[in-house]
Amino acid sequence: MPVCDLGFPEMNPYTSTLIAAEAKIRELAPSVVISHEEFAAPAAAAIRGVPSIFIADWLPSAGSVAADGVAHADEIFIFERPGIFLEPDALRVKPKYIGPYARRASCSRHDRLQIRRTMHVEADAFVLMVAPGGFAGEAVAPIAQLIAPAFSQLPTKAKHMYWIGGGDFDHIQRVMSGVAGVTVVRETREIDRMMACSDVCVTRGTRATTLEAAALGVPTISLSHGQNPIDDLLASRIKSNLQLNARAVTPEILAAYLWERRSKDVIPEPTIDEGGVAKHLLDSISRLTASHPILSPGR
Repeated sequence: MPVCDLGFPEMNPYTSTLIAAEAKIRELAPSVVISHEEFAAPAAAAIRGVPSIFIADWLPSAGSVAADGVAHADEIFIFERPGIFLEPDALRVKPKYIGPYARRASCSRHDRLQIRRTMHVEADAFVLMVAPGGFAGEAVAPIAQLIAPAFSQLPTKAKHMYWIGGGDFDHIQRVMSGVAGVTVVRETREIDRMMACSDVCVTRGTRATTLEAAALGVPTISLSHGQNPIDDLLASRIKSNLQLNARAVTPEILAAYLWERRSKDVIPEPTIDEGGVAKHLLDSISRLTASHPILSPGR
């Protein structure tokens, strides 16, 4: 789909984003603006007199610039349960909590044995998936040097590891080059199948990936460096997840936890999928644009 790249880094400056977003909204003249965790967007929409919807997993703290930006939203949807975050007094509308979001998976844990057969993996093998996620890579939050020896120490010869390398692909390949049973991929469309066939999934504390695994019924271990406090808070609340301090864990400790959690029974976490989110957004868009002209399909 067409994307307008504003050219900002991941940690984008608020004022510059506000100016750029206002200019883009003026250029496109939309009937509604949806902001996904971009705090400047509702304020930019308000400047142009355009209704806006803010969606996020969390709420910024009261008195912050982020909270002041969100205060201009006409609708606020939070993908969590109420009672976790204080609602800033500046908000014009009360947030609607629609529950944790996890995308609809293409398979389930019930397909585990069939998936293993197609992947040529033994039915009784230990399978570990590493889907680090998060905004930080190995250069900032390293976990590969911890996981490699932990995996080697697992008390079984029938074991496989699948690691989604992403931007760290070359580095992970080097670290895992001498470890048997490891498959490193840069990216994949088979992440659901890899996850469903796994005994345990390891992340950097990424809330979204942890929640997807929980929805599939797969236990997880979060190795956090404490650099993403929101995800740390939310991931620690997922019952099937074990949150660990990456700096305090040794390969021996991690190997013991991996082996212990392989037989953990997980009750799938209740979540809302993309269909449920879409319904909430469509209802909100209908209300907000009732008094505004809808643009032609070409716009």
